[in-house]
Amino acid sequence: MPQSLPVNIEPMRVSYGTDIQLIYPHVFGMRDQGIERFINQNIVDETQQLINIQVTEMPTTLVEMDGSFETKNNQRDVLSLSLYNYAYHYQAAHGMTYIKSLTFDLENKSRCSLSDLFKQGSNYVDRISELINEQIQERDIGTFEVRLKFSRIRTFTLLIKH
Repeated sequence: MPQSLPVNIEPMRVSYGTDIQLIYPHVFGMRDQGIERFINQNIVDETQQLINIQVTEMPTTLVEMDGSFETKNNQRDVLSLSLYNYAYHYQAAHGMTYIKSLTFDLENKSRCSLSDLFKQGSNYVDRISELINEQIQERDIGTFEVRLKFSRIRTFTLLIKH
């Protein structure tokens, strides 16, 4: 079986003045142009979704936005990326960072979801939620209000908010 090469990734930059600077990944040079387009479209869509969340989240004017990414895995037919978006709004106490992760199975030409990593019918949501709750207790991580306490992960998306 021929060994697959890592995916070529280059940073793409978008800026609006000095206060809005976005860097997102762009894959190129893949043998299969269809999967290359699929990956790049997913990246652009998710990057735009992060921007939209940040812009509509607060009623005040956006002062600063920084977008970046990290390559988490790029080997053995798996490409995994994390997209970061930080924004600060006028008179806000602090900025907000959102993180969206994307994982692609290059062999099957598909985007992976959390459920793809577990056997069908397994109780992975409850088990992961249980592990997270144990870590919250062990590390004594507090929340501002009782109603904000972590209960369980959501299966449709795992959007991390800092």
